[in-house]
Parts: sequence; C-alpha cells; structure tokens
Amino acid sequence: MKNNNSILFFLFSLLLSLGANAQNKALIPIEQNGLWGYCDFSRNIIIEPQFDDAKLFDNGLAIVSSNNKYGVINQEGNWVISNKYNEITSTLANDEFIVTTSKGKSGIIHTNGNKVLNTKYDSVFVFDERGDYLVFNKNQCGLYNTNDQNWILPVKYTEIAYDENSLLRITQANKIGFLNAENFQIVSEPQIIVNKTRGGVAMKAVVFDDWTDFSVVRTDGGYNILNKEGKVLLDTSSPQKIEEIDIELYNANGYNIPSNAMYVAEDQIFLAVGDTFEVKNIEEYKLKAVDYDGLGILQKGDKFYITNLDKTVSEGYDSLFSFNKDYLQGVNYNPASGTSTKSLVVINKKDADLGKEVVSNFTTMISYSNDDINKDQHWALVISDKNKQGIFDLDNKKYIIEAKYDYIFTPYLKDYGLIMLGDEIGNYAFYNVKTNKVISEMTYTPTVNTTAADKGILFFEKNGKGSQSTKVLDVYSIKENKLTGKVINGYDVKVRAAKGSLHFNPKHLGWETNLAYEFSEFAPDNFEYMYVNDHGHGEIGIGFLDKDFKELVPANYATVSFASEKEPYIKVTDFMFNEGMLSPKGEVVVPIGKFQEVHPISDGIIPVVDKNGIQHFLDKNGNELTVNN
Repeated sequence: MKNNNSILFFLFSLLLSLGANAQNKALIPIEQNGLWGYCDFSRNIIIEPQFDDAKLFDNGLAIVSSNNKYGVINQEGNWVISNKYNEITSTLANDEFIVTTSKGKSGIIHTNGNKVLNTKYDSVFVFDERGDYLVFNKNQCGLYNTNDQNWILPVKYTEIAYDENSLLRITQANKIGFLNAENFQIVSEPQIIVNKTRGGVAMKAVVFDDWTDFSVVRTDGGYNILNKEGKVLLDTSSPQKIEEIDIELYNANGYNIPSNAMYVAEDQIFLAVGDTFEVKNIEEYKLKAVDYDGLGILQKGDKFYITNLDKTVSEGYDSLFSFNKDYLQGVNYNPASGTSTKSLVVINKKDADLGKEVVSNFTTMISYSNDDINKDQHWALVISDKNKQGIFDLDNKKYIIEAKYDYIFTPYLKDYGLIMLGDEIGNYAFYNVKTNKVISEMTYTPTVNTTAADKGILFFEKNGKGSQSTKVLDVYSIKENKLTGKVINGYDVKVRAAKGSLHFNPKHLGWETNLAYEFSEFAPDNFEYMYVNDHGHGEIGIGFLDKDFKELVPANYATVSFASEKEPYIKVTDFMFNEGMLSPKGEVVVPIGKFQEVHPISDGIIPVVDKNGIQHFLDKNGNELTVNN
C-alpha cells in the first residue's frame, strides 16, 4: 500500500449499522512509519502496525506480509496461515487459500493449517465455487476437488478450458475432446485434430454451421459430425471430406433430396434425424424415369402424355420422372437457351385432378422432412423459373406461401413454427405456420436469438435507427405467436446462467467467459439478461436487464466486473478504460475517471488510487474514508 508519510485512518459511517450485528467486526488498515496494522471505526488500534503490507479483511481474515513473506491473520492478529509464502491468493471458499512457496511451487492451504493440495505444482487456479481447482504441472493440467480431496481429472491434459462455443474442452497430444460441464464426465475422448495455422492465423477446429447445432470435424479416423454438447455423432468417421450439401443444386439436376439432408461426402448424404444422423446413398434420392407401360403414359412424337381410360389428361412433356406416389415431374427442355422448366403433375388415378399441373414453371423443388413440420403435413419448397421461392402444400395442392420471395429459410420451423421470408437486399419477415400468416414487416436480419426460448421468448434482430444501437431486438412471445412490442436497444442478449453451472477460467478467450461466470454467481438477483449496444466507431458497451427487459444498467460500459455475491457492486470502465463503480441498483458510486484505479469492494470498503498514485478508501456511497491524523 502507498505510504503518504502520515498515519491514515479510514473511517466510514456504514460500520455503525454493521458493527452491532456483524459476526466479524470491521477493521480498517492503518499505516505508521511504513508498517501496517488495523484499527476499529472508533480509531482504537486493534492490531499494532507491524506488517509490510496489509489487505482488507474479508470474512474475518486478511492477507498480510511480514519479512517479505505472506500469511493470513484473523481479527485478533493471530496467524491462521503462517507467513512463509511468497504469494497468497484468496479463493471462492472462505477457508481455503492458494499459496506459492519460495521455490515457486503452489498448493492449497486450509485455515486449520492442513494442506488440502500439496505445494508441489507449478500453478493453481480457482475453477468454480464447488471446490474445483485447475492445477498445472510441467505444462500439463488437471482438475482437483478440495471437498472430496480427489482428482476429478488427472494432470495429463495440455488444456482444460471453455472454447469460443462455450464447450468445456480438453486437449491432449494436439487432439481435442469435450467434457460434460456439470459432472466433468468425458463426452468425447480427445480425437479431434487441432487445425494448423494458415498465414499465421490459428484456424478453429470446431465451427458450428449457421442455424444448426452441428460442426464437421476432422478426427483420427476421418471426418465426423459434432453436436453442441461436444458429442461425436457418427459411429464410423468418413474417410472422405464431409461438406455442406447444396440441395437446390442437386434437386435442379434430377434428385429429390429432402430438407433434412445437411451434408454430403462423395456418394453418401447425411440426414439429420432428431439428435443424430442417418447415412444414405445419394442414389436413393435420384428421380427415376417413369415406367410408361404401367402408368398409362402415351408417347406422341417426342412428347409424353398421361392418359386415363385411353383419354389424354395432361400436357405433353419431354420427360417424366417419379416424384412420389401422388406426383410426377414433367420436364420440358429449351435447346436454344439450354434450360428446362418443370411441372408437378398429379399421377394418382384416384385423384379427380389426374394429369393436372398443380405447380408449373419451376426449376427446383425440395421436399420438407416431416421432422421439420407436422407429421401429417407434406410441403415442398418451390423455386420458380424467375428464381422466386415459395412453399407448396402437397396434400392440399396450394401454396401456403406464394413463390414471390428471394429467400426462404426454415431453421426455426421445427421448434418454433416460424419461416423466414427474405428479399433481394437481405431484409426478412416472419411467417407463422400456426396462425398461417405473416406476423412481421420485412425489416429484420436473418439472425434470431434463441437464448431465452425456454422462457418462451425469441429475439428478432433488425438494424437500429438514429441514436439506437446499430442492431436492436424485438421481443417475440412463442406462446402468444406474436411480437410483444418490447424493444431492446442492443443485441447479443444472454440469459443469466443458473448459479453453479459455469466455471471460472483463468485462460479464458476474451472478457466474456469470466463475465458470464461473474454474472451467474455474483450479480443481484433481479439481473436476468446481459446484452451489448454498438455505439459505432468500435464502441460496444455492456448492459443488463431484468426479467421484463427493463434496463438496470445501460450498455454504455466497455468492461464490467462483479466483485462477489455478498457485495454485488459493479466495477465498470468507459471506452478510454477509465474506471468507476456502480451500486447493485446501477447507480454511480465512484464516477468514471475520478480515480486512476478502482479496486473491487471488500467488507464495505472500496480501495481507489488517485491521479497522484496515493491510495484512498471509500464507503459504499463513494464517500472518502481517509483522514490524515
């Protein structure tokens, strides 16, 4: 702590209310002649100045140093952990401390004096509030639990960390596997090959496709498919590269590949069925030329016709292909342009419309998997000869969505009954199949945030206007099948995770990983959502909302940090990284930029450092507690 050549008394009025009821009396650091001790709020010296350094008390314990060695004392000034360590760090457990010896080896000491993890490791970090610690030794790491005093994972991995997809990843011998974040059971053994760098930029080994929960990965045995739980889904990896399938291209060239086909590898296609994949030979979906003898097909010159009781009931076609038991595809070719047009023709002899074209002049038709829609419905995406898209109901022989849109996407059809309708400049509207109508204007981007779907909420994203964030969200009720009228001035909303469901990561990839952890564990109870606001010029702020999307903390801050559950004050910085402090209600306690440094609150005291490098202490209201005597 800074020596300003005087005895510093740190007084605060809030201790009057705490002193009578608190189990541990509040003690305030004092400095005299370069040594530190503690006094109470009445200025009575409780622990004589004798330490080289003295931290604030937390839960009745304080880290202090004497003779350049650190230890832990109680409020009577007695050593709880003797001063023989080069470094001591507090943990999420009140009675456990991470210590580092003079030989640079780390372990964990209990306040009863027992070593719960021997001091023989290179480094130790808090992993979560359940007594789990990340332990490193000789460039390898494992997980140790102090409650059970047992190794959850042995020290044999090069990395145990969350990745950019929020999967708990383990790495061994340059191979990636995944753990269940709740019980640390191995979901996938390390087998996914870490991609090498390209042009000096590290390539991601796991990249989930847009609008899906799957990623193609390369394993020891070949290519496989990974889900968002970290599970490898194919029993046998494919020796051929698995790639995203272009259904439209295939179906424009003589195939009838359904909408749930997601990937292709040479002659195999991979169809999403529930939580796994079926592997099929692509030739199973090639349209077959019609057996003219058995279906009442008559050839006149170069054209083929459908007949009924020797009467021609259809137009003439250059070719006819089976589509399903009820329909044929009639194809006519234009040699001059090298193009073809197709028609969907009724072939069911029990149908009064036998031979009738129910869809004309299309280039591609994609049947929807019944996993995507109601089991009793049979739909097809139609792309017209003018390159417009619509959806046709094969049972009722009518369009449910006219073929007038530039894009139709259905990633939210199966779960939420929503179809996205797009124009040529990338604006989208939403069609609800339950109400059979378009439920929004065509003003949205193709991004839908589903993070709160289990709460019955979706967020539709659109571009902001004027002083709004560059992207804003409209709130949609799944239960009511409509937009609620509520608007969030920002985007990338995240629901607060349940306490105990996330882990602290000392090697996190960016600020967000540990902020999500702090938000889960330490934020006030009414904080429900975290979001960001893009102010332009690269200034992206973080803010918080309650369950009704009322703004608790505006998204005006570059960084945010919660100190502890007991004192959920919020340390913030602006976009110039000036520091400040907010109360649990989002009110400014320490104005941004007033002090050079603002440190986390402890025992009702906020340590700050002024522009001259002098340390001060403030109370919970931001009032100065430092008095020169």
